[in-house]
Amino acid sequence: MTTAKPPCSIENWTEEDVHHWLITEVKVHQTDADRFVEEEVSGSSLDEFKKEDILDLGIKHGPAVKITSYLRNLKKGSQHEPQFPAYVEKWTKEQVAQWLLQHVRIYNKYAVRFQEEDVSGDCLVCFTKQDLLDLEVKSGPAVRILSELRQLKNKPEPTLEPILHTSTDQTEAPNPTQPKLSLAQATASEQPESRDNIESKTDNTVENEQEKTQRPSKKASEKEEIQQPRPRDLGARRKEVSKTTVLQDASKIKLEIKKTLANLSPHDLKDFHFCLQEYSKSKHTPIPRCKLEKIDIMDTATLIIEHFSSKDALQVTKDVLKEINQLQLICDLEKNMDEEIKDPQSSKIPVESH
Repeated sequence: MTTAKPPCSIENWTEEDVHHWLITEVKVHQTDADRFVEEEVSGSSLDEFKKEDILDLGIKHGPAVKITSYLRNLKKGSQHEPQFPAYVEKWTKEQVAQWLLQHVRIYNKYAVRFQEEDVSGDCLVCFTKQDLLDLEVKSGPAVRILSELRQLKNKPEPTLEPILHTSTDQTEAPNPTQPKLSLAQATASEQPESRDNIESKTDNTVENEQEKTQRPSKKASEKEEIQQPRPRDLGARRKEVSKTTVLQDASKIKLEIKKTLANLSPHDLKDFHFCLQEYSKSKHTPIPRCKLEKIDIMDTATLIIEHFSSKDALQVTKDVLKEINQLQLICDLEKNMDEEIKDPQSSKIPVESH
């Protein structure tokens, strides 16, 4: 990338000039600046950009607000002028969350939301009330946040204490001795035991039954009862194996949905989320919009499995893809799942012999 200062007129900027401005002036993360180059955003395009266009690039809300604010000043011919104490702009997103919880005293769910959207101090000072509302913060806490932020100019620097966890008030707090897991990690940790472990347990159970049949019995009726496994117990074991196989299949289904969604552009993924929140063909209620806000493809696949169950997840995915006219992806998904079914390692269920 060029290190020369960009031309005065934004319309004449090259993609490299835009990248240079984002890194040196706005001071965004390298990956965020690279996204503009990947999407071929030159100066003439940047001049037309609004916050929604920046969010569509897959950039989090915090840096998107900061870029929008700097861009607004650039168009006016002015530079960013700090309006708050210098220490505020040095806050990390974790320190912003600490300040929100310990001094503004808002709900935990809002602090979590700020962290998820990478709202550090240099981003926070660029926020307007509308930006907070767009982040799904209600008007009450939004006004209080801005008021407390303005008052920092007349107060000593607040003391910020580390937070053990930042769970929302709508979910159970995690164990303080364990780090909080992301949605994808939490799902992975709940995967069932391997097929080998299940088969081993089942074999041990059968061996125990066989040992019982070889022990001397005092009563003939007891001896006849022990000689053959009880059909009810055998059925229960098969049901357990079947249930485990279903859980394993859910993991495969989630992977195939993730691979399919990876072929969607950011705009198409946004359309997919919109249609998903309107989906009404299932017996389940639609997914709330707040759960679909700015989540990636892995979290989307996980959410579909958890909300609609693995039994209906594939059909839901295909129906929504059809709504956004992604017929080829539907064909590819069906083909991949057919190959999974034909794979003996993925479809074979162990059956006990009598």
